[in-house]
Amino acid sequence: NVVLDGGEEVIRLSVAPDQAEQLKTILANLESAGEFGAVQLPPALSDNPQRAGHEWLAWIDQEDEGALVLSNSLPGLVTGRHLAAAYGSEPIFFTIDPGSLPIPVEIPFSRIEAHGDFSKVAVTAVAREGQDPLAGVPIQAGTLGGLLEGKGVVAGASTRYPDHEEAVRQVIVEVNAQVAELPFLVRGVGEDLAAKLNTTLRTWDGRVLVAMGPRGHLRVAYGAKDPTKSRVAMLRLLQTVVDNVSVARSFVSNLPRLTLRRRVATGGGQDVEMFVIGDAAANLPRELRALTDGEGRLNIAMSWAPHAGGGQFVIGPNADKELAAWLEETKDAPSAEQTQGDLLAASFAADPQQLQAVLANFQPGQEPDQAAIMAALLGLDASGPRWGLQARTTEPGHYELVITPPASKPPRARH
Repeated sequence: NVVLDGGEEVIRLSVAPDQAEQLKTILANLESAGEFGAVQLPPALSDNPQRAGHEWLAWIDQEDEGALVLSNSLPGLVTGRHLAAAYGSEPIFFTIDPGSLPIPVEIPFSRIEAHGDFSKVAVTAVAREGQDPLAGVPIQAGTLGGLLEGKGVVAGASTRYPDHEEAVRQVIVEVNAQVAELPFLVRGVGEDLAAKLNTTLRTWDGRVLVAMGPRGHLRVAYGAKDPTKSRVAMLRLLQTVVDNVSVARSFVSNLPRLTLRRRVATGGGQDVEMFVIGDAAANLPRELRALTDGEGRLNIAMSWAPHAGGGQFVIGPNADKELAAWLEETKDAPSAEQTQGDLLAASFAADPQQLQAVLANFQPGQEPDQAAIMAALLGLDASGPRWGLQARTTEPGHYELVITPPASKPPRARH
């Protein structure tokens, strides 16, 4: 599909041999146009008069392997056979003026262009003036997109929060204010925890990743200026929490049992640590209990790989094994350094039937049941075709998207 100068569109479609005769029969029943076999397509229904009046012609070009060509004029139809020579050898190439599409919704882009092959499609989109869809959205270049290549990831996304330093500052101010109100006898403990939390939070560089999968597991990752220092800070914080809660349990019986297990597994050359919250199932909402193991414990496995650029966490019954596999599967994926220029990264690999269970919670005129949605998301497995997306912006309103479709063999060329 190509939009020529002046806004005229030309679309060339290859026709499967077993569908050629049926297509000819369909076109033969339409009003003819010109003197070489072209026909006029019925007008599209649209609320936009400009789109509704957009004329489309169709023609089967027998001198171009029987390709079906669609255009807005007779000269445009004849142009179809020259598209491949003019726009290169990539099997996928099109440009679109969204304003000319016969659809009842307004698309905020003035031009969309795509090209690629069966393994990757690059899309360039230019927003209409004053209609940038991401204007004001709090995201910034820098992702942990390489981590989305883990085989167990069902759905996930990564970006950078631009105001992370201010967010950290506000958390620290609030924590310090609460510590200042503690009784004198425990204030020292609170100040120690607050200081360690401060050190840990300040290692965050704004990048964040959230993903689901496999069934009953949640994945979270954060970017760090120095993953090694961030690891030390986090483990010191957690060990301090464990020690203080252990002492407090001598006086307060209803506190959970906390443990920090060191080096419970390895993956991709990295150690896996695990923070365990005992009897967590009794205190979690029903929709989150799928994250606990058979004994009601909440297992949080964690690791810090320099290649990943920060900390990785898996929460779920088999958190340690899943994190070890995640580390191994992504050790050769694009590093955090390589994805610094990406604005957004996303991945999706759920089976369509599983997705229906999630979408069933969204009914017109009804408030979505958040608990049911979360339960459905935690029930997803990476059993469907995997789609990937990376997005960049070269300047305000100009976006470059790379879509990675499911791996498949391209169709053989017919001679």
